Amino acid sequence: MSAVTREEFLAAVHADPHLQQALKHPDAMETAIRIAMAAGWNVRDSDLSPSTILPREDRPGEALPDQGLPQDGETIDFDGDGVPDAIKEGGRWVLKDFE
Repeated sequence: MSAVTREEFLAAVHADPHLQQALKHPDAMETAIRIAMAAGWNVRDSDLSPSTILPREDRPGEALPDQGLPQDGETIDFDGDGVPDAIKEGGRWVLKDFE
C-alpha cells in the first residue's frame, strides 16, 4: 500500500460531495482533522472546506513563514497592551507576575 500525500488527501476530500456535506457538521469536521493529524498531516478546517483558492502552501512560488514551535524566550501578549503576559521558559509557558 502506497502512502497518500497531503495534497492527494485534500484533493480526495474536496472531490467527494457527500464528505463535503458531512463536514458542515462541527463534530464531523473535528473528527476529520483529528484523523488527518494522526496520519501526520498538519490540517485545518479551512483545508477541508470547499474553496476555489488553493491553500497557501500549495501555491507555486510562495514560501511559507516558519511555523516552528515557540522557543524559550519568546513572549505572548494576550491582551494586546504591548506588555508581554507570558514567556516560554524551559519548554513551558510561564505567566509573568502582575503588580
